[in-house]
Amino acid sequence: MPRNQRLRVLIAEDDKQQRNIIHGFLTGYGDCDAVADGMQVLDAFMLALKEDRPYGLICLNAMMPRVDGIKALRVIRDLEKQFSLTPDYRAKILMILMQPDENLRQRAREQGCDLFVHKPFDMDTIAGDLARSGFCPSVVTQQEEPASAAESEKIIRNPMGFFHDVHPEKGYMLTVVMKNGTEIQFQCNKLFHLPKFQKLRDPDLFYSVYTDGEYIIFERPGVIPVEITVSEFMDFVLMDKIN
Repeated sequence: MPRNQRLRVLIAEDDKQQRNIIHGFLTGYGDCDAVADGMQVLDAFMLALKEDRPYGLICLNAMMPRVDGIKALRVIRDLEKQFSLTPDYRAKILMILMQPDENLRQRAREQGCDLFVHKPFDMDTIAGDLARSGFCPSVVTQQEEPASAAESEKIIRNPMGFFHDVHPEKGYMLTVVMKNGTEIQFQCNKLFHLPKFQKLRDPDLFYSVYTDGEYIIFERPGVIPVEITVSEFMDFVLMDKIN
């Protein structure tokens, strides 16, 4: 969690009552967002990366609809590596378990889980675990100073994740270099079932790819260009990791 930036907390709990309880408690630590399933967790996490406003603490229920907590944790840690996030920017993960389960705890640890909590919630225990991990109510980070107009404009216009370069490879593979220098390889033929991208079967069009920083663009004379936005690319990468 970078200095001079208020802690952002993401809570993933499918039980509304339990979600409200943990949300009310963690509001004292920072700005909290709450979602009800694992897919929403990953959507929120990706959006935070795009906005360059990462979450410092993520609470995951191990058993959630659509994408479970263990799989969501694996994707989160993988994305943090791919986007070259420094330790200060990597989220602490608090896994919520229905009951003590050493096998589940071990699986979570292997994926990079930091803390565990069991239901029903014991707030004193949670507070102690958070304190040992460096989180304290109201003083988690220094008070965030208002950004100047120029800084605000920069945040809006240059979110993390814009493209720097793109290289076509054999087998319809793209090597995409992000603004921060991270390289991400993506198998483009996985998009051929989508009407928008069927034209990329044409090798001449595929190998004509370039980027203007905001889009990956496939363009050659006589053919309507095919464009991939940053958001679309992030979603494709995310779905590829889940599957």
